[in-house]
Amino acid sequence: MPSSRANLTDVWVQHRAWVSAYDVPSLNVSSVGEVPAPDPVLTAALATFTNSVNSSTGITDFRDESRVVDGLQKLKHAGVPFTREQLVAGALRHNWRGSAAFALGTVGAEILAGKQKRVRETYRDNIVDLWREEVSN
Repeated sequence: MPSSRANLTDVWVQHRAWVSAYDVPSLNVSSVGEVPAPDPVLTAALATFTNSVNSSTGITDFRDESRVVDGLQKLKHAGVPFTREQLVAGALRHNWRGSAAFALGTVGAEILAGKQKRVRETYRDNIVDLWREEVSN
């Protein structure tokens, strides 16, 4: 039977995004490492997503999901790096509910895996340029 310390480490690994988002102390377990710092353009995008959707429900509304999917697809197309964990940690830092943050991470992972998603609600065509301009100022 694994020790309770090993079980705690497993839980820590599974919730690395939570640990990173809230800067949780190690509690004497082996380090799981932090989620790499996101590209500043991704940080700007997450702020826009937060302002565009109801952060308590996240992307459960099809219009909110459509906008976020559009934004993530534009980020990917523009070569802005992101990971599922970065999306979850960033959403949590912007006070999204846990389930909403993990839903964002799931959609991001699907886009990163190449899944094409249809969108109806979109951001401006030059939104990535606007995010880049925002972080350069």
